Amino acid sequence: MRVLAILMAAMAVLLIAAPQPAVAQNSGLGVISAAGTPSVSGTTWQGWATWMHGESNMWTLFFREDGVLVYAYDGNTFDNGRWTQHDKLLTFHANNYFSIYAGVVNGGVVSGPMYNRRGGNGVFSFVRE
Repeated sequence: MRVLAILMAAMAVLLIAAPQPAVAQNSGLGVISAAGTPSVSGTTWQGWATWMHGESNMWTLFFREDGVLVYAYDGNTFDNGRWTQHDKLLTFHANNYFSIYAGVVNGGVVSGPMYNRRGGNGVFSFVRE
């Protein structure tokens, strides 16, 4: 719960500090894109997720237009994640909220912190393909 509170506080700071552009609702569930930052909807990204204890995995992410995150690592593919985007802030979860990710989209790169239910944390960085 403490990790979730920290993540929510970080997201609030990002949202308050950022200018508030006009937001257009996509037809997908919970998928929002804003003027100035292209939506990740329908795009594929690849990069690394590295946990504090040193485990590091290469991931491939596909942000479906309906708000579902399809992700793959270690030779397995899953579609039990969801994502949302508010201008540069991109949040997503994997494995029905087992782990959560909050990143900032900067051109063709998104990176930020990640947390899981076991109290683990780390960082991720993905590049748009």
